[in-house]
Amino acid sequence: GKMGASLHRSYKHRAIGGKPPYLTPFFGMFGYGGFIASMHLGRHAEVSSKTKDSKKVYTLHLSREALINSREKTWKTDGGIRDPLEDEISSSPHGSFTKVEISELKLKLLDIGQLKCRLKDIYFPYIQCDEMLGTGKTTTPIQFQVNDDDLADLEGGEVAITNVNSCNGPDFVLQLRILYQDASTVTSSGEPQEAHARLKCVYYPIVKGKESINTILERLRVEGDIVAETFDTFSRTSIRRLGRLLPDARWVAFQVCRQILGLNPGQQWKLSSWSTLGVEGISSGVLKCV
Repeated sequence: GKMGASLHRSYKHRAIGGKPPYLTPFFGMFGYGGFIASMHLGRHAEVSSKTKDSKKVYTLHLSREALINSREKTWKTDGGIRDPLEDEISSSPHGSFTKVEISELKLKLLDIGQLKCRLKDIYFPYIQCDEMLGTGKTTTPIQFQVNDDDLADLEGGEVAITNVNSCNGPDFVLQLRILYQDASTVTSSGEPQEAHARLKCVYYPIVKGKESINTILERLRVEGDIVAETFDTFSRTSIRRLGRLLPDARWVAFQVCRQILGLNPGQQWKLSSWSTLGVEGISSGVLKCV
């Protein structure tokens, strides 16, 4: 197989893009980073996949050693075809699924509570979304369970705690469009690689601001997060990417850029130096004020 997307997927384009910061949650498209992500957790992974029109389940047996030792971008791996299991049929009434079973885990002593919080932080926009409809109602685009516990019901986690204790005032949002092109990354159509991200800056309340920030920091420490920030060093504006709080990000760089450029909603600014915004490793891109 090849690293990357499954080329036979007729709906591949639907899993790319979408309104920032959301990607259409086609998690069945395991080729988008799924191989590498699995190998960060363990040494072996078995991927089982079934489409709606297929009566059989196709499996792949992935090995970390095979991925690392291969000098090419292709490799050979074992696989097979089998009938779907009863629990797979009951769990996927729509008829299609992708299941990944990881073995020889790197984390031998795993705190399930912390794992749930980390997963909810990462996939928060999909698990619990308050923005897509604009009605103020919370939606749950996907159902994410750990040991049969729905993460939408979990009160902990960096994002959930920060949302409860931050202000509901107007947000300042930076929509980032990043273009990267060189001889090795140009696609067959001649298009450069393109990525989108959104940084959401949320003001902390002036009234009881110290109490709110201290509450966030204390709850994060109770959950096992090592937080070096204090009220005196913590930025009064949190910056979130994909719903994730970034406490080390500083608001000043973003605000200065907006003041100097005089950006209004809808205007764009081409960035030649991302180091100003604390982003390294990116040569150029476009910032849009929304």
